[in-house]
Amino acid sequence: MIEAEFGEWKPRAIQRYGEQQVQAGNVSADKAQEWAAGEYAKLLPQGLHSRGHHLLIAEQESQRIGMLWLFIHAGDRPAFVYYVEVDPAIRGQGLGRAVMTAGEQYVTEHGATSIGLHVFGHNLVARRLYDQMGYQVSSSNMIKSLT
Repeated sequence: MIEAEFGEWKPRAIQRYGEQQVQAGNVSADKAQEWAAGEYAKLLPQGLHSRGHHLLIAEQESQRIGMLWLFIHAGDRPAFVYYVEVDPAIRGQGLGRAVMTAGEQYVTEHGATSIGLHVFGHNLVARRLYDQMGYQVSSSNMIKSLT
């Protein structure tokens, strides 16, 4: 990813993250975007050049199909998938699996021995994919609305 792509992606990613947090019941709609922007600022303090972070464009036959944000820890901790996206117009063709498989290969080549991720409970398509790919639940957060 280059700076221009990062500048285009980041606001869209923050908006999506805020919306996902609202849908999950983790933050109120009126605070979601400010909260999400703060989280991204903490995770990517030097933007595209933040240490350990790898923001990659997924391509197929020279066409951009999506994006993958990985973090590779120094030491004996899992690599982590912060963000994965496939262009909505071409979803359902196995490209999410291909992007994830390429990400797994990438982190392995960079010394990782395992990989983790977070998936929202309401994202059934992603959960099904990760289950099929062999990801296992390592912890679980639960919420109950009281209103």
